[in-house]
Amino acid sequence: MGSHFPAPASAPPGAVVQGDKPIIIVGNGPVGLHCLTELRRRELTRPVMIFGREESQPYNRVALSSLIQGEASYESLLTPVSTAPDTACHFGFEINRIDAEHKTVTDHLGNHYEYHQLILALGSRPHLPDTPGRGLTGVYTFRDLKDAQALMSRHARCRHCVVIGGGLLGIEAAKGMARYGTRVTLIHHAPYLMNRQLDQTASERLAKSLVNERLQIRVNTTVESIGGNSRVELIKLRGGEQLECDTVVYATGIRPNIELARAAGISVGTGIRIDDQLRTSRPDIFAIGECAEHRGQIYGLVGPGLEQAASLAQLLSTGEGDYTGSLLASSLKVTGVPVYSAGTVSEYNPGYIDCTLKHTTDRHYRALKLHRGRLLGVSGVGEWPGFQGIQALAAKQARIWPWQRWQFHLTGDIATPGGDSFDDAAIVCNCRQIPVADIRALARQDLSVDDICARSGAAQVCGSCRPLVAKLAEQQPETGAIARLPLIAGMLSLVYLLLYLALPAFPVRHSIQDPQWLQLWTDATARQWTGYTLLGLMVLSLVVSASKRGPRGWARKFVLARNLHLVLTLSMATLLLVHTGLQDSANLNFYLFSTAVALIALGGLTSCLAAFEPANPSLRLKAWKRRLAMSHLIAAWPLPVLLGFHIFTVYYF
Repeated sequence: MGSHFPAPASAPPGAVVQGDKPIIIVGNGPVGLHCLTELRRRELTRPVMIFGREESQPYNRVALSSLIQGEASYESLLTPVSTAPDTACHFGFEINRIDAEHKTVTDHLGNHYEYHQLILALGSRPHLPDTPGRGLTGVYTFRDLKDAQALMSRHARCRHCVVIGGGLLGIEAAKGMARYGTRVTLIHHAPYLMNRQLDQTASERLAKSLVNERLQIRVNTTVESIGGNSRVELIKLRGGEQLECDTVVYATGIRPNIELARAAGISVGTGIRIDDQLRTSRPDIFAIGECAEHRGQIYGLVGPGLEQAASLAQLLSTGEGDYTGSLLASSLKVTGVPVYSAGTVSEYNPGYIDCTLKHTTDRHYRALKLHRGRLLGVSGVGEWPGFQGIQALAAKQARIWPWQRWQFHLTGDIATPGGDSFDDAAIVCNCRQIPVADIRALARQDLSVDDICARSGAAQVCGSCRPLVAKLAEQQPETGAIARLPLIAGMLSLVYLLLYLALPAFPVRHSIQDPQWLQLWTDATARQWTGYTLLGLMVLSLVVSASKRGPRGWARKFVLARNLHLVLTLSMATLLLVHTGLQDSANLNFYLFSTAVALIALGGLTSCLAAFEPANPSLRLKAWKRRLAMSHLIAAWPLPVLLGFHIFTVYYF
């Protein structure tokens, strides 16, 4: 059979393999294998047997696209298998019958195996539309290792490949077939690519990057037929257009493998129906992964399947725990472009998404999908270091407050109190459901990031959690000296605040016998000089403040920009005393003066916290600094408007 592990090939056909009844896992894909790993990690004493139809050693299916793109080798895809005692792995042996009454399963050789509990991790198969010509030579699917190897062999003889399906697998297959200059056309039935994971704007950004890599994209159309005598020669699109080609690759979704369960009398719908304990209609039979239908939903992604595997392992080990569903989330690179998605992002149901917050630069696009003020979904294209934090908010459908909307509008992120802190139970690796506690335990052994990833299993599937692992593995951060200029500027700002509140109004010149300088706040010319100087300093300060937060300009000279902003602020505070003389104000002037004083106060407090940050790298301090900085930014917006009205009224009246 070509099995890499001990197999019951010596047993005569029809034999009953007995002993202490084991837990049997049917399916050696990522989900079944993860369930085995989790059962052994929890030190379950009962024997475990796992069966898989494919003869090869288990491999990482998520990385198959890297294989056909030449970015990974076959050896790098192989997944280690538990060698714990009382564990038997039978690969190349297909289970084709379940006897739920007698609690046995039968393999393709006719051998029977008794089980204590049965776990079905049957996976899925490609969904193939009933297209005329689908049986011609040159038509392929992209789902497993054999498909990937067939496409790699076909690549050398392919001149024009048509990939049907603009989801993740379709895009990766198209990129792989195009890597040596082969002409590739990607066809998708929906108005835009990856329509289940991205909104239209994010998809258009992704499509632009694909076109730049010489892929041709056709959306909002379908293939009506495949033409040719014995081999693929052309396809016919909806509307009658024909494209000559010699290869067609289907990447049009999946269909759960439910036939084995249905034949055993287990309740099925689109998938194998399971409850919150992942149990089927038979009390001793469970289902997990792409074959399982939970609360009417089939996830079709490896992440939720791994969550189900971990939840079931906990249930079987401790008797506790419920599975209440998963957040559809992905953080990966599509053809080298970072793509992020979590929760509900589709625009096909606009009535449910009643608000979309967007942040766009030349380097990235980010969007938050809200319903009645709560975060339903997130999508983005381009680097997004803070995605894990926002994904956690989407998982809880957290309320997004007005100041968080402002923050996202300005910075493209939402900072939450303690947002860079992680509970031990928080999940670092979504692909394999590895908690923070496991990473911290390995980090205490002074291991490198590579060793931590290898031993924990993190970053071994999509790799997107590697930066988070590196962050958790850092040693206690070194403390630095208190930043002097921010501290001085902050203290002076607070001194100015006390002057504004405590000092009486400056005297004015009433006669020629009074000192000349007392006319500074009564003479029209003097007030124009101080007023326009104050305006110029304010505009320059706003430009510096905005540019240091923007995608360009001061981004790499943040300290210089911050210090310049502090000096400008102190100059404005001094000039404000000269311009107003602390004279009584009313109406518009009162609101203008109050806004300026509030800005100085908030800026001074923020500056003081920023000064102590190098010496005290505290999460609480960081959270308060973020709050004050955001309040300072929000309070700045009325100032230009009020100042404009002030100048208008002075000249008009």
